Amino acid sequence: MPTNGASGVSSATGIFSQQAGKSELGKEDFLKLLVTQFKYQDPLNPMEDKEFIAQLAQFSALEQQMSTNEKMESLLNLQTQQQMISAASFIGKEVAARGYGVSVKGDTISNIQYAINEEMVKGYVNIFDASNQLITTVQLDSKAPGIHDFDWDGLLPNGSKVSDGVYTVNIAGQNSAGAPVLVDTSVSGKVEAVTMYQGDQLLRLSDGRLVALSNVREVVQPKTVEPGDDTDSGDSEDGESGGGDNSDPGETNGTEGSEGSGMQDLYQLLPTIKEKLSR
Repeated sequence: MPTNGASGVSSATGIFSQQAGKSELGKEDFLKLLVTQFKYQDPLNPMEDKEFIAQLAQFSALEQQMSTNEKMESLLNLQTQQQMISAASFIGKEVAARGYGVSVKGDTISNIQYAINEEMVKGYVNIFDASNQLITTVQLDSKAPGIHDFDWDGLLPNGSKVSDGVYTVNIAGQNSAGAPVLVDTSVSGKVEAVTMYQGDQLLRLSDGRLVALSNVREVVQPKTVEPGDDTDSGDSEDGESGGGDNSDPGETNGTEGSEGSGMQDLYQLLPTIKEKLSR
């Protein structure tokens, strides 16, 4: 005895859902459902072509969407890997980046720089621990516009020293009118590792602090000393290096001299380069 198509499809849908143990149908379930619909359709009132074509179109769109999602996921994974490889080039280099961390390790406490674009007549520094709990507040003296260093002594209000770790620093201040002053903080250090956290690439500094790769402002190649080169930069400035040669410090110090002359040469060549580009 033929079964009504609608009731047959409804029954089949319930069976497939129960067997699969899920509330949504996948690609295989869709095919089984389509076959079952043909199987249980009423011979005297068969399914119309337009319904069949519409369901095939839905199936095709579903397949294309699944394929697109898989390719997009692969592309994102590849992009992440490429970004990690690119970020690995920072390892071993000194970086300066926007940051808010201060590292405490024994008697060594890293400093943090902050820049203000107007005079700050009143300022304070809130310091938070790893649990984001405020542990102390340090008052700041009046500061002129420019870049300043904040060096924390690592002490709590009761005089005890904090334990080793990384602490978050928040600097705020007011101008003479009592309005907030914009403060921009920056940290620096040698990169030891690259890590990924919630889709963001982070650089781990040698003291344990983390900075976002997107916040890096400056990258500096560590200075290297050639084997057998015992020249001291301080002696060079006093004119005592090279057997008492009192020549210019930039000439006696190979590293600093080459860097300084290189920048001067670049500035001298800029008009020529600009003229050639305009042609």
